[in-house]
Amino acid sequence: MLPTTGEVTQTDNARYAAEFSHRDETARPGYYRVRLGSYGGITAELTATARTGRQRYTFPATDKANVLFNTGQSLHRTVSTSVEIVDSRTVRTTITGRGFCQDTHPYTLHTLTRFDRPFASYGTWNGDRVKAGSRSSAAPAARNGAWVRFDTARDRTVEATTAVSYVDAAGAERNLRAEEGGFDRTAEAARQAWERRLGDVRVTGGGATLRRTFYSSLYRSFLSPNVGSDVDGRYTGWGPRLGPARAPGGRLHVLPELVAVGHVPHTGAAAGAAGAARVAGHGAVGAADRRGGRLAAEVGVRAGRDEHHDR
Repeated sequence: MLPTTGEVTQTDNARYAAEFSHRDETARPGYYRVRLGSYGGITAELTATARTGRQRYTFPATDKANVLFNTGQSLHRTVSTSVEIVDSRTVRTTITGRGFCQDTHPYTLHTLTRFDRPFASYGTWNGDRVKAGSRSSAAPAARNGAWVRFDTARDRTVEATTAVSYVDAAGAERNLRAEEGGFDRTAEAARQAWERRLGDVRVTGGGATLRRTFYSSLYRSFLSPNVGSDVDGRYTGWGPRLGPARAPGGRLHVLPELVAVGHVPHTGAAAGAAGAARVAGHGAVGAADRRGGRLAAEVGVRAGRDEHHDR
């Protein structure tokens, strides 16, 4: 998602990308803010819950304030994508991709984004074609997306919540209903959660710079395990023939797939957050049972074509 202003004419993200400077960034655990140098100076703020991302955009005064959904681009190899304007405040997308450290079986990410105010207008793009008023678009591995527009002449702030699910669209809807909330309240809850987590480890001695470095590294080590299940406990099976399953205890935690880049910080994370590490281990063992006894790459088996979980 990207906030812009003006007419939507470009479908190549390299051409409509926004400029920014690190001097205009503010970041702390659970919150990020940046002022974009393009499009008249839009301020974007981000926070999150376990399964949703919360955005707040402050636009200049204009009747063409846009939010772009670039569904045709992902960090993995894109197989197919779709986008749908569901109603006057909601956008649904699916992104199917594959390919991570050699290759994986295709996985599908479902998202549902709900805004705090109705759209003034909307449209989609497919390849090089931009179509105002279109409500849906689907494409194979090609440029594909949508935009929604707001009039910010008087009210310059637009908020949105995006929920994700690796199971299905209904899962994204349930995650959104369970975790949707106002931006400031969500950001404060995230701040408090990080204060509690980082407070589990207390250090003394050294100077302020050294302690800042320590807690910055501790923060990065706590960025995972991540919640891999929906709010109802369902998660995607870790194999090409396995459908959705339910996590024991209602929540599945997953670790990074590349053990080579993940095992060192997770030693520290396990020491500071033994509960989450234990749940992640149980999740991996449970997945192994469903895979016929094979452990996934998260817990140390070589990262090969058949050893990745398929998401």
